[in-house]
Amino acid sequence: MTRPPLAALSALLAALALAPLPACGGAGALGAGADSTEEHPLVGVQAPDFELPLESGGSGSVTLSALSGKVVLVDFWATWCKPCKASFPEYQRLQAQHPEDFVVVAVSVDEQREGIAGFARDTGAKFLVAWDDGQAVSKAWSPATMPTAYLIDRAGVVRHVHAGFRDGDAAKIAARVDALLAE
Repeated sequence: MTRPPLAALSALLAALALAPLPACGGAGALGAGADSTEEHPLVGVQAPDFELPLESGGSGSVTLSALSGKVVLVDFWATWCKPCKASFPEYQRLQAQHPEDFVVVAVSVDEQREGIAGFARDTGAKFLVAWDDGQAVSKAWSPATMPTAYLIDRAGVVRHVHAGFRDGDAAKIAARVDALLAE
């Protein structure tokens, strides 16, 4: 039995260590911190409407079309996603800076409802947090990874898609929100 050369084995291990994690957009993950604006099919078109039950940030349900006239960040996330935990406090700060014209709607793709409200509470989120039971909304929006944020202009058109969440991403997203608010 022959063994692969040490250099080849080292290269293989290095490649595997850098391989993307398809389920969660943390450091090293597919699309992590990457604006996929040009790539996503929803960019430039009317955002698909939805109505989902609220788990936190309000009562009843949230309907995207009811937020017309505001800039909206729709964030697909999950309780098991570490970058999602980092994004929530940043989205809360951003919404607090623009309380009149900007709304965050966080859409959980978790299989079970348990833990969603606690996640929002633990991360300081006071914005709208909804549950996509059965993931029908998620399928219509096709997020690349968790989290994926969609920035929607006042007319309801998806203008930017941001996959993943890493250091420095909050500033990029805030700049895009500011630009949309200035339009």
